[in-house]
Parts: sequence; C-alpha cells; structure tokens
Amino acid sequence: VKLQEVQRMLDLQQTENADGLLNEVLAVKPKLGDAELARRHSLASDIAVQRGNIELALAESGLALEAVRKAWGEHHPLVLAYVLDQAHLLKQQGQEAMAHDLVLSVADLADSFVETSPVRKELAGWGY
Repeated sequence: VKLQEVQRMLDLQQTENADGLLNEVLAVKPKLGDAELARRHSLASDIAVQRGNIELALAESGLALEAVRKAWGEHHPLVLAYVLDQAHLLKQQGQEAMAHDLVLSVADLADSFVETSPVRKELAGWGY
C-alpha cells in the first residue's frame, strides 16, 4: 500500500515526499519478493528521473527489469512495460541502437495488450 502512495506522490510531482516515503519503507528492511523488488526499483527510477539523474534511473530501471523477469518470466506482459521504461532511458543516454534492440527483443509481447493501451501506443512509437 505504501508503494502505491509513493506512485501517487510521483504522479503529483511530489518527488521529495515520494523519496522520503520510499526510504521509510526500506528502512524497516522488508523482505521483498521479486515482484515487490521490481516495483521498488521502478519507483526509485522514477524518482531519479524527476530529479534529473538519468544514470541512477537507468541503473534502477535495469534492476527493476531483472526483478520482473525473475518474478514472472521472460514472456509476461509486464516485461514489455519494464523494457519500454528501460529503452526510453537508454535513448536519453544516447544509446538508441541498444534501446531499439531491447524493444525488439520483446515486441512479440505486444499482443498481450489491447490496441488502445498506452503500452501498445508506446511500442508503436518505436516502430513496432
């Protein structure tokens, strides 16, 4: 529930509050499963993006992608969503070829989403 509150704060551009709450949650050293770890790293990536720290965001996004793959497997629809986040950050770092290769590696997961979904629209923006 607290991780959902962190996301709500990020949606409202309340970066400092989101970071504080995320740190509060992690201070109690919770035993997180892979799905929770993916969410935690994704939120940390979003906080880093809002602070303009793309290198940290890319590192956290990579950890989130690794955790979601471990939690759900290579062919779960969430992998595509997390790959798109990672690819966007790679592109911002000037690694466009690597970003396209990453997206291409999971583009077949697009059929898991309805045509009008934001994930499908973002994938179409990559030319897939």
